[in-house]
Amino acid sequence: MTNPSSTQTEKLQALLEREAISDVLKFYCRALDRRDRALMERVYWPDAIDDHATFRGTAAQFIDYAFAHTAGMTTSHMISNILIELRGPTASFSECYFSAYHNFATATGRMDRTVGGRYLDLFEKRGDEWRIIRRVVCVDWYTEHPATSVWESGRYANLPARGKAKPDDPLYAFSVPGHGPDASMQSAEDSRFERKQGDGFPAGSQG
Repeated sequence: MTNPSSTQTEKLQALLEREAISDVLKFYCRALDRRDRALMERVYWPDAIDDHATFRGTAAQFIDYAFAHTAGMTTSHMISNILIELRGPTASFSECYFSAYHNFATATGRMDRTVGGRYLDLFEKRGDEWRIIRRVVCVDWYTEHPATSVWESGRYANLPARGKAKPDDPLYAFSVPGHGPDASMQSAEDSRFERKQGDGFPAGSQG
């Protein structure tokens, strides 16, 4: 007979694992939009591979490419429809939809490009930490057109709080030692896994 307490513990642990994986996906968006390299390096395992539409390489190579490619751009990455399949105590697969906005300069003026698709990720857990070990970016659609935003005048001219790269983004004004964005991933993991029970899921408990 199944122990109800044991079943509830397994379900709770599965929820905690999914939340940890979801955090990694969100930290990816923050790291890229804020050009936060230290945070991005904690999204991928060093031996990870990223097949990122027009780029394929190691995690370190992708980070170099992504930060160089988006230099001078305004970007905003948003994710939704996050589906996580736990495949064991140290392996999982996730699919999530993304919409990635890019504003960038060209010879004829600034352009807006929005790309939509899905991140297909294999995650691996090492110790108490989940990170991406393999990513494939599936592009489903995109739009591109001349930018119409005018920041020098009008409604949003001279805003005191606009999205910028680290450390100039307003996000980092909320930083205090041990609690700022650099520490947010670790502190979330620490609090989450203080309640960790056992070394993983009992057999058959994967969701």
